Amino acid sequence: MTSDETLAGDGAPRSDEAGWPPVSSLRTIDQIVRRAEASLAPGPWDFGRAGAGEEVTVQRNRAAWRGLALVPSVLRDVSSIDVSTTFLGIDVALPVLCAPVGALTVFHPDGAAATAIGAAREGTVGVIGVLSSPGFAEVQSRSGGRNLFQIYVSGDERWLDSLVERVSEADPVGLCVTVDSAVHARRDRLLEGSFDWRIETGGAMPPNLEGLGRQRSFQKSFTWAALERLRARTELPLVIKGIITAEDARRAVDVGVQAVYVSNHGGRGLDHGLSTVEVLEEVVDAVGDRAEVVLDSGVRRGTDVCKAVALGAQAVLIGRLQCWGLAAGGADGVAQVLRILRAEIENTMALMGARTLAELTPASVRKTIAV
Repeated sequence: MTSDETLAGDGAPRSDEAGWPPVSSLRTIDQIVRRAEASLAPGPWDFGRAGAGEEVTVQRNRAAWRGLALVPSVLRDVSSIDVSTTFLGIDVALPVLCAPVGALTVFHPDGAAATAIGAAREGTVGVIGVLSSPGFAEVQSRSGGRNLFQIYVSGDERWLDSLVERVSEADPVGLCVTVDSAVHARRDRLLEGSFDWRIETGGAMPPNLEGLGRQRSFQKSFTWAALERLRARTELPLVIKGIITAEDARRAVDVGVQAVYVSNHGGRGLDHGLSTVEVLEEVVDAVGDRAEVVLDSGVRRGTDVCKAVALGAQAVLIGRLQCWGLAAGGADGVAQVLRILRAEIENTMALMGARTLAELTPASVRKTIAV
């Protein structure tokens, strides 16, 4: 049975409080996005859509994906398609993970727990953000524990040691450190509005930082030397998020990270920046077989996932799609997003003549005119 035949999920359909049909009845990503927009007030909707500055990087992300064409091979036996892979030694059912997002309770009251539960249902992994709610230990207990934990370094060495100890006690799959946010980016869409997610979520310290606090000024002074100290401080697999150049990728691997996470923060950091997919091949070449490479930013369809895998990514991560899934139906919505993406990946691979992810290679993709 293909994913196209199982998009309704497992078990009885769940109707939502607004009286709409159950989220399991939504069969395309566009339907998920429309349901999310209808479910959210204008402030949270704009918060999820917003990019840095005039949002050139946001637009470039999508244009770069659309500027890659897929190259099929015909007369292949594609009666069986396998989209499973691994990440940090963990088996995952499809090459799509959930990216770290801080203010998830803006989109659904269950926040990061709903994301992790939805991801676990579909056999994949969540990367839980340090600024998200509920706390990481609760997310682990409610979702089965196959999650990574993401941090910003927002304190001194003692602060970081305490946070890493707290994280380690919850037994995550790995630790993801974000390195592309030395300062908070100006986002015109939000500056022109009145929505503030910190007020909307009660203004309290995120549960993962209770008793520790947070000083953003330390993010400005986090350096390669500090990353080396962090690497020495923990035995957890380490993922470095926010890499966009081959030079930085090589340096990260020299430090001893297990995965390089190519990201421009979904266009929410540096405006007029490079898209992630246009630098993917050079990062993969720089890393070689010394670490895994994953990426996010602008991923919207199963075709994007196939392009990323063909160019060397182990998997992609979804941020905004995760938020829209939450808004559309909580954990059920996140799971449905993943089901739709899986169906699209399987369908795309069959039409390309690829039976496994390993059969997607750079020859499967060609640069062309974005439409």
